[in-house]
Amino acid sequence: MRTGVELRRVGWASAVLLVAAVPCGAQVPPRDSAGVVAETFVAAKPIEQRAPSYPREAFVAGPKEGWVDVSFVVSPTGEVVEPMIEDSSGVSVFEREALRTVRRWRYEPATRNGEPVEQSMARVHIAFLLGEQGVSRTFLRKYQRIAALIEGGDFAAAQPLLEQLESAPGRNFYEDAWFWWLKYAYLDGTGSSDTQGKIVALRRALGYQDSIGATKLVIAAQRLFALETQTGDLAESLKTYEFLRESGTAKRSDLYEAAMAQLKPVVEEIEAIIASDNALRSHAEVGTNDYWVRRLLRRFFSMSNVAGRIDVIDVRCRRGTKRYDSFPLNGVWRVPESWGDCGVYIKGEPGTTFDFLEHASPVSATPLSD
Repeated sequence: MRTGVELRRVGWASAVLLVAAVPCGAQVPPRDSAGVVAETFVAAKPIEQRAPSYPREAFVAGPKEGWVDVSFVVSPTGEVVEPMIEDSSGVSVFEREALRTVRRWRYEPATRNGEPVEQSMARVHIAFLLGEQGVSRTFLRKYQRIAALIEGGDFAAAQPLLEQLESAPGRNFYEDAWFWWLKYAYLDGTGSSDTQGKIVALRRALGYQDSIGATKLVIAAQRLFALETQTGDLAESLKTYEFLRESGTAKRSDLYEAAMAQLKPVVEEIEAIIASDNALRSHAEVGTNDYWVRRLLRRFFSMSNVAGRIDVIDVRCRRGTKRYDSFPLNGVWRVPESWGDCGVYIKGEPGTTFDFLEHASPVSATPLSD
């Protein structure tokens, strides 16, 4: 399998930090069954979003770059509450700084019919940059050697070099993106059964936006989509498809149109599964950040076969939020349609496993309060 060496090498630049925020949304007027506007919901608007500081300990340990995806709730008073790390490049100091920064942000709160209300489903992508463009000569030389070994099938020789590259301090944005693509190539080339490791590698490579170039971005997204679909993580499959569909970088690739044509019928099958009467089952595990996150595809859900400890369940929707410190495991729960798009955030002891089920329309379900 060819990994490609489309890396650019230039010099170092002075320190700079960028932060890219995803807007909370726009005015949403829900309609009742007769098509009449029932209420007016206006999404929260940012008032103060100061960029985070580059953590000193990250610089001392060996200047590096990375990214963090944070989701949070905007309170009726415009404060940020319960920020959570949804994904990241894996650097803990960046995660801590991202959470610290987001907690200080202030918003004009969301309103429903003119009254301030809580709003969830707010997300931000924060990039910690030092201004480097491209890759260093040292990284390029090591990357090319490992890539050649992988392409030649000499995985025994590639493994220790890949491990050394992973532990080396100071990778910048481009270098880290290409490292994770290289790690995926190694796992895939060896026929590894570590599906989750492949998914993590691809997500981290794609988290650097266009750093791996248009063609590799399309290939990485295609393969991530396939892995997520194979593992039954349909919500993430659709998220990856949406990412590829909206990516301006991907559209510059000659592979883009063919890739979208190939994925479209699979997406239609996924949508048919979601619309069916069959339950959608996911085997979940609480990760190192002490929680598991799932974008809801249906309005009814339940949990079973819990092995470990679950502390809190947050149902976060664009127009409603519900938090449980205890949760009965023998019933089905319904999320009101009026709450809009929703996600479930389950906190607990890392390593806790459980089955998460999304149901069609069960006759008996306990509604979350409107």
